[in-house]
Amino acid sequence: MAFRGGRAMAEGASLKQRIARRMTVISLLFALIAGLGVYTGVQSLLLYTMGHVSFEYLDGLVGHHQASGGATLVDLTGPLSDATQYHPFDMVRIYDGSGHIVFERRYRHEEQLALVAPLGAGTSKPSLPTHQAMRLANHGIAIQSFHVVPFARTAAAGSSNLIEFTEVIEHAQQVRLDQISVFAALAAMGLAGLMGLVAYPAVAALVDRNSNLVRQVEFAYINLLKSLGIAISRRDSETGEHCYRTTLVAIAIGEAMQLELAPMRSLIAGSLLHDMGKIAIDDAILRKPGKFTPEEMDIMRGHVNEGVRIVGDLHTIPGATDIVAFHHERWDGKGYPNGLAGLDIPLLARIFAVADVFDALSARRKYKEPFSFDRAMGLIREGAGTHFDADIVVHFETIAAGLYDRIENHEAAETIAMLDAKLAQYFSEAAGFEIGSVS
Repeated sequence: MAFRGGRAMAEGASLKQRIARRMTVISLLFALIAGLGVYTGVQSLLLYTMGHVSFEYLDGLVGHHQASGGATLVDLTGPLSDATQYHPFDMVRIYDGSGHIVFERRYRHEEQLALVAPLGAGTSKPSLPTHQAMRLANHGIAIQSFHVVPFARTAAAGSSNLIEFTEVIEHAQQVRLDQISVFAALAAMGLAGLMGLVAYPAVAALVDRNSNLVRQVEFAYINLLKSLGIAISRRDSETGEHCYRTTLVAIAIGEAMQLELAPMRSLIAGSLLHDMGKIAIDDAILRKPGKFTPEEMDIMRGHVNEGVRIVGDLHTIPGATDIVAFHHERWDGKGYPNGLAGLDIPLLARIFAVADVFDALSARRKYKEPFSFDRAMGLIREGAGTHFDADIVVHFETIAAGLYDRIENHEAAETIAMLDAKLAQYFSEAAGFEIGSVS
C-alpha cells in the first residue's frame, strides 16, 4: 500500500509537472503572439499615417480634374516639380502602364533614396501592397505608398498610371521607433506570460527583473502620444511648439484648480492630441498663410470630428477624447461642432480652451506677431462668461503672468524640457502610472 501511495504521489507530481509545462508553453505562445501583435501595431501606425497622408495629398492633386475627364501626366508633374510648394514626401515616382518610370523627383535624403530601387517593368498595382517599409541598412527606413492614378483618356500614356510616394525615416528616428516597438512588445509578452505563471513562485522574480523595462514602456507610451501631437502640430507650423506650449499651460491651469491625478493625466493626453484631426486636412488649406474662405473654414472645422475618430481608434487615456471633441465649444453655445454651452462642455475641454486661445494670442504665427501679455490677458478676460468658463479664467489669472514669461518667451528646447519634466511627474512609477490604467 505504501508503494502504491508513493507511486500515486509520484504520478500526481508528474501530472502537475506536465500541466505546468503545458501551461508554460501555452503562456509563452500566447505571449509571443501578443508581443508580435503589439510590435506590428506600432509599426503599422506609421505606415497607416503615411498611407492616409499620401491619399489626401494625391486627391488634392487630381481630384478637381475628375469633372473634366481625369488628370493628365502634366497635371501631376507640374505641382510635383514646383520647388516653391511644400511636398510632404522625400521622393515621388510615376510609372506608366508598362511599369516604366515617366517621372521622378527627389526632394530630400538623396543618399538614402539612392538605395530605393524602382519597381521592375511590368509591375502592376494588384501585386503591390498599399504601403510598405524597407530597411536601408544603416541608413534608416524608406516608407513607400502606392496609388493608381486614372489618367484622362486623351493622355498618351494610357488609362492609368502608378504613383509611388517615398518618405525616409532617418536612422536615429528608426532606432527610437524600434525601441518603442520592442518595449511595447516585451511588455505585452510579459503581461501575457503572467497569466499562465501567476501560480508559481518564479513569477515574483520575473516581475522584479522586468519592472524597469515595464516602467520604460509606460513612459514611452505617453512620449509616443507627445510625438504624435507634435508631429501633427508641425503640419501647420515649422516647429510644433503650439502642441507642447498649450499642454504646459493646460497643466498649469489644472494644477491651479487642484485636479486629481487621473483627470490631470487625461488633460495632458488630450492636450497633446487635440489637433490630431488635422492629419486629414489638405495642406493647401492647412498651411494657407491668409484668411480662410467660408468653405475652407468648414473644412478646417472638420478636423475635430476626424480627430475624435482617430484618437478613438488609439484607445488612449479615458477622458482625453473630450478635449479633442469639445475644445472649440464656447461657454455661450456659439462654438463648434456641437454648439454645447456651459457645464454641458466637459471640464477638461473648458480648461484646454483657455490654454489654446492664450497660446494662439501670445505666440508668433504666420499671420501675426505675438500679443503682449496685457493684450492677451485682456482678451481672455473679455471672453470670460461668453467664450470661456469664468471660474477657470479666475484660476488662470493667478498664474497667467508667470506662464507668459516662463513658457511663451522661451526657446523650443527649453519648453520641451519643461514638458518632459511634467510628463515624468505625472506618468512615472512614483505617480503610479500603469499601462493597465489606459483603456
